[in-house]
Amino acid sequence: MHSLKTNTQNIYIDTYFVQGYLWGERDEEENIKPIFSKIKSSIKNPDINVKIPSIVVGEMINNLRKISDHGERENIMYNFFNLLNDLEAEIIAQNKCSFGIAKSLIKQDDYLENHPSDVLIASCALCDPDSSHLLFHDSLFLESMTLGKTEKYMQDEGKRNRSLKITEEF
Repeated sequence: MHSLKTNTQNIYIDTYFVQGYLWGERDEEENIKPIFSKIKSSIKNPDINVKIPSIVVGEMINNLRKISDHGERENIMYNFFNLLNDLEAEIIAQNKCSFGIAKSLIKQDDYLENHPSDVLIASCALCDPDSSHLLFHDSLFLESMTLGKTEKYMQDEGKRNRSLKITEEF
């Protein structure tokens, strides 16, 4: 195991949070807006960055298609780009590491096998050595022993600079 190479901390955000912020039910918005407010405050520190896996954008757009009002969809997309700017977020693509980790996780855990998009989102964060948080909502996913073991193994192998907190709070 090696010591931290940088002070960089990358925060990953799942579809539930982006979508809930942009067009969620009232209770979702009430829970999510303070989280985004905290993130906006924290990125004043230049070592803290926000990353949104591209699969989150794809899921969001697919779900957005279900809204029949064309004007409402345009407004949500406008607000999405504003959110990206406010968070100074980078949209990142999956890579060889994330596909490999996702394949491994799916082989090890029946629940994860049935949630491949979520596994790809988590694997993006796991493969980023500087990821510190993965904002996620699914309670069974949050409690996954397989994810925890994989994260610990990657840390022990020197592939991660810090622990990854998979949480629905920030």
